[in-house]
Amino acid sequence: MSPNAVNTYIVNGASFTSDDGWQGGRATENGDYPLISLCGYPDIRDVEEEEIATTEYKSFLVYKSQQEGSLLYNSGFSSHRSAIHDLAEGEQYVLRIKYATATINETTKRPQSFTYFENAVPDFKVCGYSLEKGVYVLDESKLIFDSTGAEVVKDEEGYTYALLSSKLALSYSDLLDGRYGMFFNFDSNTTYYIEDVQFFKYVTYEKEVDGEKIEKMCIPGGELFSSVKTTYIYYLPNPDYESIDDLVPTYEGSTPNPEYEPVYRNDNHFEKVRSITAKESNRFNLI
Repeated sequence: MSPNAVNTYIVNGASFTSDDGWQGGRATENGDYPLISLCGYPDIRDVEEEEIATTEYKSFLVYKSQQEGSLLYNSGFSSHRSAIHDLAEGEQYVLRIKYATATINETTKRPQSFTYFENAVPDFKVCGYSLEKGVYVLDESKLIFDSTGAEVVKDEEGYTYALLSSKLALSYSDLLDGRYGMFFNFDSNTTYYIEDVQFFKYVTYEKEVDGEKIEKMCIPGGELFSSVKTTYIYYLPNPDYESIDDLVPTYEGSTPNPEYEPVYRNDNHFEKVRSITAKESNRFNLI
């Protein structure tokens, strides 16, 4: 297992060459749509000819809301439903983002420098919704993740992080039947430059540093690691379940839930609850 197996569920969250996966919603039916564009920095017109080949370039998704209440939508949650599969209440995910405002050159009208946010993440929600005449209407009864009040930390690379806990327990069938989206709500009349944004499951691993084991968070595309932690997932039986897709996890975490106690039979009799038959396979297919 490695951080490369910890996937981001944002569609098109970095190295922007298009705005695929992103859509701006109006604040009101007759309001203006937010402005979404792309920006490369530095612009090749601002680079000396002899430095063009050696200059490091960045790309940004540029977003400007012209009205308070306009939302920026990303299709990642619906696109990755099969990978997410289900959610337990309290299950933790991470919003990781690197974004900034820009100082614009008065002559060229292009960015000349950036000021990155250090202790903040945008207002972010994963929520059920409907789309009515260009307006995203969020269903707060189906609010899954919300960055409001979340503790925010930063790293030396300029990213800010928020650890979010699921407010709902959902089966895979719930995700398939429902309409859920990721939404960012930025302040109006300010232009934001998103360099990189990720949303992924919170997973940790142990790494030895100077002879001491420390716990580190797995980041998509981060360093490789080999240690694996046990994940405890609890489900309650329900005679109405018709398939595994109907299972709703009641708990998922790296430690056993103290609210549940295992019940052991003491009559030396055992009951088969599942069997696996393998043909022309190997042990890795059974793990």
